[in-house]
Amino acid sequence: MVRKICVVETNEVPIRVWKEYCKIYPDSVVARLFGQGKLYRTIADDVAYEFLYPSQSWASLNTGLPYSEHRIHWYNDPKPNMGLFWWHQAAVSGKRVGLVNVLHTSPLSALSKEADYDFLLPDCFSPSSETKPQRYEAFQSLNLQLTEKNSRTSTAGFSDIMRLARKAVIHPGTFGLTGFSVAETVRAAPGILRSRERLRNLQCPPLASIFLDLLKQHDPDISVMFTNHIAAAQHRYWYALFPQDYAEKIYDDDWIERYRFDILNGVGLLDRYLTKLSAYCKHTDRILIIVSSMGQHANPKLTKKYVLQTSRAYRLEEPEKFLDAVIGSNAAVAERAMVPQYTYAFPDTASAQAALDRIAHFLEMNPEMNGSRVDIVNAKVTVTVWINGTPTHLNTEKGRLPLRQFGFETLVIDDHHSGCHHPDGTLLVWNDREDELFSSRDTPESFSYLRYAAELRRYLGLANPCEAARCNMAPTTNSQKARDTTINAIWRAAQS
Repeated sequence: MVRKICVVETNEVPIRVWKEYCKIYPDSVVARLFGQGKLYRTIADDVAYEFLYPSQSWASLNTGLPYSEHRIHWYNDPKPNMGLFWWHQAAVSGKRVGLVNVLHTSPLSALSKEADYDFLLPDCFSPSSETKPQRYEAFQSLNLQLTEKNSRTSTAGFSDIMRLARKAVIHPGTFGLTGFSVAETVRAAPGILRSRERLRNLQCPPLASIFLDLLKQHDPDISVMFTNHIAAAQHRYWYALFPQDYAEKIYDDDWIERYRFDILNGVGLLDRYLTKLSAYCKHTDRILIIVSSMGQHANPKLTKKYVLQTSRAYRLEEPEKFLDAVIGSNAAVAERAMVPQYTYAFPDTASAQAALDRIAHFLEMNPEMNGSRVDIVNAKVTVTVWINGTPTHLNTEKGRLPLRQFGFETLVIDDHHSGCHHPDGTLLVWNDREDELFSSRDTPESFSYLRYAAELRRYLGLANPCEAARCNMAPTTNSQKARDTTINAIWRAAQS
């Protein structure tokens, strides 16, 4: 019998972090689920280590296609046939599907025109606030704004939280205001006073509450939600949790003590949510899946010298100003992307190529921006922005201009990317009484993450569209190969 499936996608959380939480909190729900369920290590093996990126790895995991075939790297890259994503294929085939915050689900119109979803709140990089049901559009609009403010450092302020709170009180059901989300907000308050980065955690409780409410209301065959809050803490505070992973002492004991539990605090939030979600899955006889498309580990290139020399970072607060300062007036539209990437959509490929050439020249003029890159796909230009040192001005063809004229904001930081991407991900399958999904009888302890979508299709009785897709794939062009080389260079620079 094919049973209903509930999936929680936890971005970049490796098995090691889950096990560390279980060791410290042996009576937790996470410890129970990981003790009872089937645990596997997935491996992101379709790209080089330096090339790993969330939007690329989740596309590979959820289509079963390697990057060389789906070609999605940045969040705003053109998507292949959406039917290659297993959950969309299931929806098109007539199965009842609900998604919340899942990557590559925006814009909503691209999916809803092909399938009738039970519910769909697109990912937090969506170009619009459209949702199904429509009653969540006000929440989604605010969620998108908060995502833009939670980039290199969290710049969401008390006023943002109060605005969310006021709207939630007026319309509690449409803003994820539940006993769980209220309790988590109260619980987070003391930690936020010590670390503003814990503000990132506050997006998860209302999204998770909305997901559970819609799950109970619609009872779909397949339900999937995505959260990034643990990954953000890992990038910043891996050293605080695992200082033994590094060749030298990089941060002092006060720093370690201040941030020692920030990663586990994010896991704890999810643990408390899983108390409710796993109980519902048990009650409704659902299979619960917890999956990460890849993981993180210690950044081997982080040094004490770099930390001592780097106390500031720069955030492009106004991407439109950057483009105006570099290329002048233009008709491009800035799209949402994950910092430090900024994507601009131009009206045609010719104007996009002209912009790319001028941005590339600008980067060459500014050695402080070594590590920055510009990339083009069709009529979209994506700029990866890195600023080294502490410059106050940058060069343009018209002379030197202050950073603020480019739209940059200066940020004071005390964390330095101590966690970096790693191919090893997590797959937990719980409450599969018949042992029919990722059966322990014939599933190895570790396997390629490209197997994930194929196994779900098998279980759900869906055809494998990937073979047909390969027949229709155009060969990789020289420009695509050059693009891949550029992306590799970006991430080598990022880790150094």
